[in-house]
Amino acid sequence: MQRICRTIKSAIFIVSAALIFAFFYFYAYHFPEEIYKSYFGEADSIITSLPIQQRSLNSSNTYDIGILLIVSEDADLTEYQFAINTLKCYSRLHHYGFYIEWVNNTWKEICGQKQFMFIRHCIASKLLHRHEWTLFLDADVAVINPSRLIDDFVEQNKDVADLVFFDRFFDWEIAAGSYLAKNSSYSKEFLIKFANTEFTLPKSFHGSDNGAIHWLFVEQFFGNNTSQLNSNDCHKIWSISKDFDDLFVYEACCRLIMGETRIFHDPSGKGTIKLLPKGEAWMRDGWITDSKWSLDSDFMLHGWKHSIEMPKIDDANAW
Repeated sequence: MQRICRTIKSAIFIVSAALIFAFFYFYAYHFPEEIYKSYFGEADSIITSLPIQQRSLNSSNTYDIGILLIVSEDADLTEYQFAINTLKCYSRLHHYGFYIEWVNNTWKEICGQKQFMFIRHCIASKLLHRHEWTLFLDADVAVINPSRLIDDFVEQNKDVADLVFFDRFFDWEIAAGSYLAKNSSYSKEFLIKFANTEFTLPKSFHGSDNGAIHWLFVEQFFGNNTSQLNSNDCHKIWSISKDFDDLFVYEACCRLIMGETRIFHDPSGKGTIKLLPKGEAWMRDGWITDSKWSLDSDFMLHGWKHSIEMPKIDDANAW
């Protein structure tokens, strides 16, 4: 009996040792690579080099464009340094203007808004004069396909819109953190109105400028009555919102009023806004595809912060 027990123990020890060896072998040679690629699975292909051609400054399809980031006065740019470096490199490569504007006391006096998420839109309106077109971005947006050009989006929209917004991928939310703006009086006026929505926010879980942009669209372009429902119904939902579920219901209500409209004409005839459908804008949230991207359709990814960079894979937004 003792001999049998010793045999069993020896077998267990050998198997355990083999499993431990196999684990550490796999970890040492494979796991870091898998983290690098994706902790959900390998990408279809790994791009090691990408031929990039600088945009031609003499082409008829080349425009005067600047990229604008606005950051709070206490922002720690190391959190966004990788993303910012991609934008700097991209701007130099293609000769776009690139600006990081800090909120300071001067801007607070000029604009009057208290919350960063709103004052940034006021500041953007004041800086549109720098270029014919300005691409406003969150600081955590990174260029992942430098072959794409902002000029293509200007070319597609220059004759139809003063401002270009887009739909986010994961819901029916209009993205508030990025837009393409023409240096026009209407763009400046609309962005000031956007910033001033801070002063009419309900005392609820309002979603900051993400929630406010939907009410601004409804209020500006649809008035109080539509064929489907009254806009006041949406505002009532917004005013008692307690969490993201309520907020998304409010946003869905606003989108029901807006319907399939993509071109929004100001009732006074001052200007026009275009809303791009999902997948047709210059950027999207990177976490949706676990930071994998398509060479054919992707340009910029949103959400690249140092605090959620690999290998901190416990965060679903890690990249």
